[in-house]
Amino acid sequence: MRACLGDYLVRMLFTGQLSEQCREPIIGIPFALLPSIPGWPNLILARAHQAGARVVVTDVDTPEQLAAVAGLPLDGIQTNRIEVIGPLLADRVAASDSRVRQACHPELAKDLGSPESRLPPSRDAPSSA
Repeated sequence: MRACLGDYLVRMLFTGQLSEQCREPIIGIPFALLPSIPGWPNLILARAHQAGARVVVTDVDTPEQLAAVAGLPLDGIQTNRIEVIGPLLADRVAASDSRVRQACHPELAKDLGSPESRLPPSRDAPSSA
């Protein structure tokens, strides 16, 4: 992946096309490199998605790093600190409404329904059988 990063950035900025060595379905960019990438985030993400690549930011390990990428149209994040990031993401999902879930994960939103529809039936509720 690192062998592809430099070539990827140059080609994506100037041509919007992926080189042969970058024809992987997912491109991971370490969080620490984001400030030094020309065209980040708008141009790089737009060109990557135009080319059919998914973009994941790696090494998102602090609440501040998560906040910095939270509003971006990423295809995912990778963390080395799931005990820190996991609960923050769980809180975000629990607080979001169905429109946000659908915008982030359209293929999942139709299966999620409302939070109430995912609860097990109450023991006091009459059965439909």
